[in-house]
Amino acid sequence: MRIPRTLKIGGKKIRVIVNRSDNIFDAQAVGTWDGNRYVIELDNFSEAPIERVEECFLHEIIEAINCMHEMKLAHWKINTMSEILFQIIKDNKLDFTSR
Repeated sequence: MRIPRTLKIGGKKIRVIVNRSDNIFDAQAVGTWDGNRYVIELDNFSEAPIERVEECFLHEIIEAINCMHEMKLAHWKINTMSEILFQIIKDNKLDFTSR
């Protein structure tokens, strides 16, 4: 999965920042959604599998939707949704690009 620098959610432009840490203990969180600045920030540890960052990206997109649309989903539900959707996309090699 290619993680873009920007994406649109509900017509709003979201900036995506990927930081690179050399040490897993340097990071405060794997990813964050900042609803005030419309920013998704991810931490891509140098030795982490790419799937970790990809699933986190999907998780933060769901966090943004939850926040922007006041859905009030519990965090465990967001975790479940992101993990299952990620598994479906990866295991079925889904590609949503135009042909």
